[in-house]
Amino acid sequence: MKSIIFFGIGAGLGSAIYQAFVHGISETDWYRAVIVALFTMLFYGLYAGFKRWASKED
Repeated sequence: MKSIIFFGIGAGLGSAIYQAFVHGISETDWYRAVIVALFTMLFYGLYAGFKRWASKED
């Protein structure tokens, strides 16, 4: 669970840093960084859950 949260935070932070370098702090789309973080956590969490579920069936 902790790795899922850190993975999402890292992706969101990476997106925010990239946008700050490219567009400047005042033009950074902070909502986009938050959305990237949330969807990354969601998809990575689903992947980890399915991976764990698939390994239990073996």
